[in-house]
Amino acid sequence: MTIKVQSSDDKDTVRVYDHNLKQRTDVSLASGTKWYSDSAIYTSQGMPFLRVATDQYVAMFDVTEQQYKASIN
Repeated sequence: MTIKVQSSDDKDTVRVYDHNLKQRTDVSLASGTKWYSDSAIYTSQGMPFLRVATDQYVAMFDVTEQQYKASIN
């Protein structure tokens, strides 16, 4: 799926988290950009975080668009 990220607090960047849901300080995504996501992880409360790169996840509350592409074989 393709997602578009937008900062939920009107900043220029979107926070990125690791697989332990700890915020990464060495990387962020530009607000308003599109990314491919192939999997999700969830908090204990059920909040999804979508993977955009190896050990890099964005919170669903920063995702403003989702596009799915299906193919029939």
